[in-house]
Amino acid sequence: MSAGGFVTVNYQANTGILHPIRIQPETLLLELDSTVNAIPSEPAGTVKSGISARVSGGRRSLGLFTRMVRIQFGPADGDQPTGYQVRGVITLPILTQALYDALSRSSTGTYLTKAVKVVGLVPEVVR
Repeated sequence: MSAGGFVTVNYQANTGILHPIRIQPETLLLELDSTVNAIPSEPAGTVKSGISARVSGGRRSLGLFTRMVRIQFGPADGDQPTGYQVRGVITLPILTQALYDALSRSSTGTYLTKAVKVVGLVPEVVR
């Protein structure tokens, strides 16, 4: 699992407002249903909010918590990147509402060059 640095990119809230978000660079490499979770999917424009979108932490606390997708790697050893569990499930933020809306539990794609399938969707939460 990645323990590398973070990058700050734009997150487009359900309201359309852009917020800064700190994510690991490989999150931008997630591709689902032939759409990449990065440029051009990364929302362009000027961030209009001083509120950062949150990926982790208790979703009952105050803040803007990102919409996310839960993905699972293949069933065999070697179907996952080094350091990830066989059939492991990870949760990653989705930067735009349009990509999130296009996904379903039958969606497939790649993450870190390995095949993945969507096993769950988590909506955005604002408290």
